[in-house]
Amino acid sequence: MNLFSKNAKLKSFLDNLHSENEKQLIFQARNQFNGTDEEFKQLLTKYNTYNAIEKGKILEENRIKIQNEELALSVSPEMGQFLFMTAMILKPKIILELGSSIGVSTIYFAEALRQINNDGFVIATELSKEKCDNILKNAELVGLNQYVKILYGDVFETIKNINEKIDIVFIDIWASGYMEIFEATRGLLKPGAVFIADNMYSAGKETALFKEYLDKDDTVYNITLDFESGVEYGIILKNN
Repeated sequence: MNLFSKNAKLKSFLDNLHSENEKQLIFQARNQFNGTDEEFKQLLTKYNTYNAIEKGKILEENRIKIQNEELALSVSPEMGQFLFMTAMILKPKIILELGSSIGVSTIYFAEALRQINNDGFVIATELSKEKCDNILKNAELVGLNQYVKILYGDVFETIKNINEKIDIVFIDIWASGYMEIFEATRGLLKPGAVFIADNMYSAGKETALFKEYLDKDDTVYNITLDFESGVEYGIILKNN
């Protein structure tokens, strides 16, 4: 059973956010595509039939970047459910989101915390004041604001104010910064903590050094899931 189907208000709210996100992604991709509308339509049809690795390659071949700091881009419904289920299984106290956009992934995490019924919370981080305001507004609209804390500003500075040990960290900032932000937050992750990084295939060139770094680190166990835009999933085995 999909738990979100039992909460009509939450489901409708997320559906609307996902629909708007998809429109922004398509609009952004079209602006970068050097071809006609018909050629773009054909490319989009082909793209939707590909797996995660193939999708990453087709974006690279057409010089299309789906990450854009100016847009309010969010996780897909499938990725949201994946984050929700991960949190439901792990029953975390503290979740850290490195790059929250307008808080769609935040809502999935917060709903898991509500279902678990513990006193945990998700720390959402964003550089944009407007996005931070939207995170709070969206969480309030679906009654999940008590599970959300906001860190506004440069994430490399704001994470210095975190004193708690983190159970789950979701990395979704600009892909070229993955390795640096992981290193910066490594001390906050206790043994057994889970880390998740999005866009490993869709931003493959930018995430290559991060992937290489993880594969050589014997204090973690990690695997790239052939799912969505490529998801790095790992566990902290011991303190480094």
